[in-house]
Amino acid sequence: MVQLARVSGWGRASRHPPPSLALHWCIAMLVIFQLAFGESMVKATEAAEEGELFGGADTLLATAPYWVGLSILALVILRLGVRLKMGAPVLAERNPSLAFLAKALHWAFCPAVHCSSHRIACRLYQS
Repeated sequence: MVQLARVSGWGRASRHPPPSLALHWCIAMLVIFQLAFGESMVKATEAAEEGELFGGADTLLATAPYWVGLSILALVILRLGVRLKMGAPVLAERNPSLAFLAKALHWAFCPAVHCSSHRIACRLYQS
């Protein structure tokens, strides 16, 4: 019989609680959207400055990264609240190389997302 290691509620469980998992994957999908379509905001701004007209689909693609970015911010704040309330799981020490890889990818991903959004913002305000 498999037994989850729970100490106090979800406080130090061996897995993340379901709300954290749902928020994690929602944020991940929105970040992927941002990476794929974030440049459309810059292109639309440049086109508007040159006096080009664009249709409804182009307008939607141009404004979507803004609204998706605000959604990511709201979901991250919500996820931090869930984490503070329910706690984080104990890091599995069974495979040290996987634990190292998980930490390395986490710390590499955060600056990558920040740099990507900063690059888009800089291009918007340079124009």
